[in-house]
Amino acid sequence: MTDGVIEHTGCVVSVDSRHAVVKVFQTSACAACKAKKFCQSNENKEKLVDVFGVDDKTIKIGEEVTVCATASMGRKALVLAYVLPLLVLIGVLSMVLWITDNEPLACLVGVGALIPYYIVLYLMKDRIQRKFVFWIKGYDNENDKERLEVRG
Repeated sequence: MTDGVIEHTGCVVSVDSRHAVVKVFQTSACAACKAKKFCQSNENKEKLVDVFGVDDKTIKIGEEVTVCATASMGRKALVLAYVLPLLVLIGVLSMVLWITDNEPLACLVGVGALIPYYIVLYLMKDRIQRKFVFWIKGYDNENDKERLEVRG
C-alpha cells in the first residue's frame, strides 16, 4: 500500500466495452509464514472485482493486472459491513432490554433489526457502488483517478 492506495494482483476473467472483471487473490498475513503448511487456517480467498472505464482493446482475458483502490474505500466498506450493523444491533438490543427487561426478546429483536438494515443496504447498492471505484494500474489511470476524486 503506497500513498493510501491498496493494490491487489489478479487475473482478468472477462472484458467488454469499458468494463472488466478481475479475479483477485486475497491472501492472509500468514501467507509468507514458514509454518503455513502445518496450520489449519486457510485464509486464501478469490474475489471478483468490477473495473469500469477500461479499454477492451488493451486488456485481454487471462492477463495478470494490478487492481487498485483507495484506503478510504476500505474504511467505508468496513463501516458499512461491520460498524453500522454492530451499532444497530447493540442499540436495538439495549433499548428493548431497557424497555422490557426480557433478554431473549431483546436478542431476537436486535438480530431482527439487522434485516431492515441489510435490505436498505441492498436497495442502495447502485448508489453505494458508484462510491467504490477500482482502477487497473497502468491502464487509463488518469481518467479513473479523476472519477475517483469526484466520487470519493
